[in-house]
Amino acid sequence: MRIASFYGIEMEKEMKTSFQDYFNESIVTYIKEGTEHTLSVVYLRYFEENITQFTNFQENPICIFKDREIFLCDIVGLVYLVKNYKKSNRKRIFISDGQEFSTIFNDFHLDELICVLEKVDKRESFE
Repeated sequence: MRIASFYGIEMEKEMKTSFQDYFNESIVTYIKEGTEHTLSVVYLRYFEENITQFTNFQENPICIFKDREIFLCDIVGLVYLVKNYKKSNRKRIFISDGQEFSTIFNDFHLDELICVLEKVDKRESFE
């Protein structure tokens, strides 16, 4: 599996009664066995606003890599996919539970993130 791109967005209301503005979306596009796939992880923005409670990171942006500020919403899908690449057949994941969100970042620290970003930058495979 090779990562083609990753990014995150703060969702915005499409309708007056929508709760979308309480969520962020992290999107990662990857190539697996010659086919392009996209994984979208939608989660409560609250987790990002309380980053130290749910992750091992201390601030947002988390780091700067090759002149790009890397925010939590950019990497949620990326980290999920890298840690679960054998189960990467899902297209969309919704996370509203803090404990479930925290498990994505269990034992995942800044130095590991830098290693992942370097592999993505070099277009190396994750297997």
